Amino acid sequence: MIFKSYKEAHEHLGIPGSYQRGTHGTPETGVTSLKITVHPESYDKILDDGKTIYYVGKGNKPTPAHPTKSQDLDKQEVFKTSIETQKKFPVLYKYEPHKVKLLGHYRVVNLKRAKRGDIIFYYAILKRV
Repeated sequence: MIFKSYKEAHEHLGIPGSYQRGTHGTPETGVTSLKITVHPESYDKILDDGKTIYYVGKGNKPTPAHPTKSQDLDKQEVFKTSIETQKKFPVLYKYEPHKVKLLGHYRVVNLKRAKRGDIIFYYAILKRV
């Protein structure tokens, strides 16, 4: 099913929380929902026909606009909690203006440290359940 916005998807699917793109949840709850917006220079990767997602962690995201900022490991607690609890959560994907789809429900299975030049960032590795 295709939705016109994250808000419409939230309302139709009964997803609690913010309609904003990004990761939602707290260090106590883990990830409650995640929204990915397609961007040509994004480091987020959707692989294996959506079965696996490499999602850049919380905090400064390495982009051409912010090429010199690193992420802190302590900002990744929401993903660490999700690894421990193995709770599943919905992932929404905005692939064109006014086109949002539910990729499925996922679990965080790992958190990997990555480096590009002097920039350190983290990937949360998600698997569809």
